[in-house]
Amino acid sequence: MKGRQSVRATFNNASERTRDLTVGVRNMLPSTLYRTFYESSATLSSRVSKDTHVRHRENEQLKLRPGNAFQTVGEVHFNDSLTKEGIERQLVWNKKENPSTWISMFNELSHAKRRAHFQYGKSKRIGQRVTIAEISTVDLIAATIHATCVSVWEILVKDKYIGWDLHYSVTRRNVQIPIWVHKSVRPADGSSITPDQLMDSCPDLFVSIQELRQSNLVDGPQTHSRRRTIRAHGHNYEWLALGRIRESRILKVIPFDGKIFHMTKPTSVVRSEAATEDWIFDFDLETWRLESEMNKAGALRRKRADADDGHAKYAKRKGDGYHPNKKNAHGLDFSTITTIFDSI
Repeated sequence: MKGRQSVRATFNNASERTRDLTVGVRNMLPSTLYRTFYESSATLSSRVSKDTHVRHRENEQLKLRPGNAFQTVGEVHFNDSLTKEGIERQLVWNKKENPSTWISMFNELSHAKRRAHFQYGKSKRIGQRVTIAEISTVDLIAATIHATCVSVWEILVKDKYIGWDLHYSVTRRNVQIPIWVHKSVRPADGSSITPDQLMDSCPDLFVSIQELRQSNLVDGPQTHSRRRTIRAHGHNYEWLALGRIRESRILKVIPFDGKIFHMTKPTSVVRSEAATEDWIFDFDLETWRLESEMNKAGALRRKRADADDGHAKYAKRKGDGYHPNKKNAHGLDFSTITTIFDSI
């Protein structure tokens, strides 16, 4: 199904004004959304090292763009991503072919916690470094995509004389797709804009599965099993972001050690309980790190601090009129200190 060139985005219709009035109300636009992720999540993350991220290893050219906290593997194409099939692709898990251009989120922390428990202990791809990101929805406004969609069906018919014969069936229908975009996209006079204008200027595009269910987008062709469609039971709490989630929207990062969700930094070390290696959470970098690597980094920082302190003490003594003899100068080993600073 492809959107045609008559596509436009509107901001000032009655439905959009009504949706804007519901900001903060349950299941419309919550003030915060939550994303659960772990080390082998398909979506790229600024809080997962490229050395441990499965997608980075498979494609060295795949890079997280500056300013993105999360980024899809699939490239966003408006006429594909905003269709029923494009959105439902996100609901098909563990499929590498035709990667999704959407990122899943939840409207409540409780749903994110439930997913974290699943990823840590029950998923086929067990996560040992599970984290929840709290995401702000500030400055998002209601908008609607209006389009005429074309569905092309390829039908193989077996003929006893010529064998298999390919036929086509084409249907067209008008759709209105409810979306949420950054307020900077809306023109001052509230007029509609084209898809190119939307994609060129829009830093954010979010959709609610519940709102999509109430739209006529769901009336399109069924291309997945019923449990993988927008209408499927159990997705009311789910939101999707198109292509990326910006770093500026991240309010908090909550590590899950397998037992406890650490909402604030504790006095003790947060360690992944079931991890096969010594993974601990670095609250400064908001990411899981190997304890051995952190110890090495800490030792290097202490060495640099000691060198800096020694240099400062010598400079002070020299300023007081102190003139070290050759033996004292050799004992300070300034050549070593210089080498450390040169290597930074």
